[in-house]
Amino acid sequence: MTEGAPPPAEEPEGVDPSTDVSSSPPSVSDTKVTPDSDVSGSDSGNGDPLPGDDEVEVGDPVLDVMAVLEGERDGYLVDLQRVTADFANFRKQVEKRSTAVSARARGDLVEKILPVLDACDLAVEHGAEDVIPIRTSLVQVLEPAGLEVLDPLGESFDPTRHVTAEFANFRKQVEKRSTAVSARARGDLVEKILPVLDACDLAVEHGAKDVIPIRTSLVQVLEPAGLEVLDPLGEPFDPTRHEAVLHEPADDPDDVDVGQMVVGVLRRGYVWDGRVLRPAMVRVRG
Repeated sequence: MTEGAPPPAEEPEGVDPSTDVSSSPPSVSDTKVTPDSDVSGSDSGNGDPLPGDDEVEVGDPVLDVMAVLEGERDGYLVDLQRVTADFANFRKQVEKRSTAVSARARGDLVEKILPVLDACDLAVEHGAEDVIPIRTSLVQVLEPAGLEVLDPLGESFDPTRHVTAEFANFRKQVEKRSTAVSARARGDLVEKILPVLDACDLAVEHGAKDVIPIRTSLVQVLEPAGLEVLDPLGEPFDPTRHEAVLHEPADDPDDVDVGQMVVGVLRRGYVWDGRVLRPAMVRVRG
């Protein structure tokens, strides 16, 4: 101890140095503030509402879009099934037609090869045994394609076999021809009835309403048998079914591109089984 220096101050007994008030106060940065749960709760109650509190019950747009898509999907599935069925039917028809065309083509080819087989038979008959394997190979190739070799040696002779085949073909031709002749005969008869229908039309135009049931009965009887009435008012002019006796210019220049239109029917026309008995007499514009 240095002389003349004041003695050090004695610390009082029972005083903890860590509780000394003379030490510097803690800084604000070192102090941790914990939020009060009550305050936060009151703030949440008085502040902005939660997202689900004020929602209005409305339709979900996603569900609406999904419903529309499901409807379109069902429509596409129906269209797909229809197209698939149509394609299956078309494929069957094409396969059937292709089979018939192929069979006919093979028959035509075999028919052209028949002289070669005849030449082979003639050569074998004259002792050319080397030709036998060639003929055998040809027959073996053609038989799976439908060829049948008729070699009636040793069989009982049937003189009616060839005649029966010719008679069957002749009968088919006669039936086809008879059908055409019958259709033409009915068409000729209907053509003779047309003046009666024209007279009925003329009488109706002059006010004879009692004639309407007669004309209607005639048409109802003849239409199922193949009659078609041509009354083309407002339809495009068809020179194969219509006869233009009067022509009018087009009122609108744009109608020129549309073509000629039937604006009046002077006399009805008639078709029988696809054959025009009499074209419709019309007035056209354009």
